[in-house]
Amino acid sequence: MTVRPCRCAPHRQGLAPLGRRRVAAYAKRAGLVVIAVRHVVGPAFEPVKVSLGSWSHPEPAVLKFAGVPLYGGFLYAAAGSYVCRAWHLLGLEPVRYRPRAMALVAAAVYADFFTHHWLPDMRWPLVPP
Repeated sequence: MTVRPCRCAPHRQGLAPLGRRRVAAYAKRAGLVVIAVRHVVGPAFEPVKVSLGSWSHPEPAVLKFAGVPLYGGFLYAAAGSYVCRAWHLLGLEPVRYRPRAMALVAAAVYADFFTHHWLPDMRWPLVPP
């Protein structure tokens, strides 16, 4: 069995700019907290979805945890960080934002992420008209 080269480069390439920004004080504490939370939540979701059979990572990897290469969970963090950064750079402001309704929809989306294996899939009913 041939072991493929380590795919550590995405980790280094993703974390190095964050470290440089923090040292240079370009990144604010709140932004770093958002990024840190996404780096915890993303890798936590991935093993659950793999164990439920939603997808798999069959190739061998050096940095693999619970059947998931470490880079897999960080893809969620990268997407979330990009959205947060773009939101900030573009100066977007929500109009008629309803925090309670948004929190309920977000909770339902995350719950459906796990429960659609046993309950009816609620993705389409949760999409706004």
